[in-house]
Amino acid sequence: MENLVTILEKMHAALCELEVTLQDENAQLSGSQIDPVSLQVVTDKKSSLLAALAHHDACRQEEEAVKRVRAPYEGNSDLSMRWQQIHQLTVRLSELNQRSGLLLEKQQENVRQLQSVMNKTRVGQMVYGSDGQSRNGAGNRSLNINV
Repeated sequence: MENLVTILEKMHAALCELEVTLQDENAQLSGSQIDPVSLQVVTDKKSSLLAALAHHDACRQEEEAVKRVRAPYEGNSDLSMRWQQIHQLTVRLSELNQRSGLLLEKQQENVRQLQSVMNKTRVGQMVYGSDGQSRNGAGNRSLNINV
């Protein structure tokens, strides 16, 4: 059972690290401006932790098959306690992740509103589109700007 205890400990440690990462993600998405580089670092870390968790969970399931036990490990108080901690942590992480999703949706709505305002003004007519071409007949004017 020691191997199963070790796997559960690794899962718990990864989940604790994921909690910190999700809190950081929430903090970044709550701000008025988002630093895309910072957010990408958090996203990459989150993906890495989720991959590690998937690996540990696969190892857990293999070990359970060998030992012929299943979570929530009702016959073993040590394993049961560790599983309960993991379960409680995953519930908190689910809530944090849902909050991240809501915050991301709010940020996307803010960007859509800003784009709408820009498109309705002269400023919106002077910007370039995603294809790199000027929009709304800004013409072939060339500006010489020296810095």
